Amino acid sequence: MFVEGTNFGVAPVVRPLADAGALRSQVTLGGTVVVTTGWSDTALSVRMPAGDGGVVAVTTPGGTGTGGSVTP
Repeated sequence: MFVEGTNFGVAPVVRPLADAGALRSQVTLGGTVVVTTGWSDTALSVRMPAGDGGVVAVTTPGGTGTGGSVTP
């Protein structure tokens, strides 16, 4: 699935190891983190889990933005 927008950043941002290395930039679908296969400032490519749906949300250091709902 592709997500288009602006100001995603050129790559996902990761917290320092002192913060357990948890991702600070991520995409969720229905509250579940999905695997990103591509990331640019204006477009993201994610692997959509089979059978899952819900609201798409993108989190970056600048905040979280939500988009429309996805139905499988």
